Amino acid sequence: PRLRRGTGAPLLAGSSTMNQLQKTLAVTGFPSRGDIDACGSKYAAKMLESLEQPSALRDLSADMKGAPPDAADLARQLLRFNPARRPDVRACLRHAWMADFTTGDEQTCPAALEVPIDDDTKFSVSDYRDRLYKDVVARRKDRAARMAAYFPKARDSASASRASTAEPGPKSAR
Repeated sequence: PRLRRGTGAPLLAGSSTMNQLQKTLAVTGFPSRGDIDACGSKYAAKMLESLEQPSALRDLSADMKGAPPDAADLARQLLRFNPARRPDVRACLRHAWMADFTTGDEQTCPAALEVPIDDDTKFSVSDYRDRLYKDVVARRKDRAARMAAYFPKARDSASASRASTAEPGPKSAR
């Protein structure tokens, strides 16, 4: 994750996916079985089996030299293994560290953003980036297609809402 503000450098730079995961777990601790299951990845448990549990947790502030404690606290929360236990955008905007950066008039997103690339398929970094770029470019001019692809739950809930408020139509002949 690129959380080292102003430097452009990854906060916990790893030499590989596994090394990055090991460095993250050294900060967050090893996830519980429930947290592993909650991430919904068929690879997570297998990947974690090969890693050593950290003997002591690393203080994230050491990796964020000069950052206020509130910044390290928010970063630590965002690194939680279980996506459901990470703060959402609204919680992040309410976090103490964000107080100087928010106005209270921030726009809201219609739903959770979903990347239309299968998480259970292993891609190289460049292949993943290229696929994502091609998808963005392909949808750039068609806002409706872009919103439907990136926010499918918003589309589904909007359809359900319209259906529940629609006028009853004529009964079909039997």
